Amino acid sequence: MKSAIIYYPGFLSKVGGAFFHARNFENELRNMGWAVRVITLDSLPIWCRYVPHLVQLVVNSIYMPFGFLCKSHVIKFLYRYFFNEPA
Repeated sequence: MKSAIIYYPGFLSKVGGAFFHARNFENELRNMGWAVRVITLDSLPIWCRYVPHLVQLVVNSIYMPFGFLCKSHVIKFLYRYFFNEPA
């Protein structure tokens, strides 16, 4: 069985947005026989779920567009640290 991991850099949401597309992609892959796991910020331990947003706020207060880039790097680091799984 093939496996896939979908990394979504946001919180769980029941409707709309990119999370809705990630869930649809997950369902289609499951229908094709894949083992799929969606990892979101809600999958992280509670003490570090909001760290990327805090980094974004602090950096954006100094240099506006750079905070979003820093947030993505922090999320990438956290996902690699907590969910380093082969797929």
